[in-house]
Amino acid sequence: MTRLKLLASYVIPLDPRTKKNSQMIAGTGARCPVCGKRAKQYIRQGHANTEYSARAGRYLRGKPKIPISGEVHIVYRLYMQTRRRVDDLNLYASLDDILTREGILKDDNISIIRNRDGSRVFYDKEHPRAEIYIYEYRKEEDNAAGNENLHR
Repeated sequence: MTRLKLLASYVIPLDPRTKKNSQMIAGTGARCPVCGKRAKQYIRQGHANTEYSARAGRYLRGKPKIPISGEVHIVYRLYMQTRRRVDDLNLYASLDDILTREGILKDDNISIIRNRDGSRVFYDKEHPRAEIYIYEYRKEEDNAAGNENLHR
């Protein structure tokens, strides 16, 4: 197996947060006189995720001049402050969105993020953090590992 080329790496020294566990219903427009609901309602991220996303973006230094639009392999090493049960895919999705919003990745779809093999969630009470490693994707590596490429 050949060594993959590291394109970028970041460390966010905050306790990782998912985006799906803290959603809330928000609304705009006039309120209904009977029930008090807004005319148009939508689901938005909760305050915990919004705050985490804003704070996390400040630690992403050394951004590329233009967002990465080629295929990449991302490895997330997440260190949680507590042993609470979390959905690792939701944690990864939250970080994917932050990388996209901050202009590091052009998009977080399958045509750019080809895999997240090697990503893990650990416990570290003293130093919670998210370590992000973005590597150049090589189709040969996936094929050598026996991963069938269904999206190409």
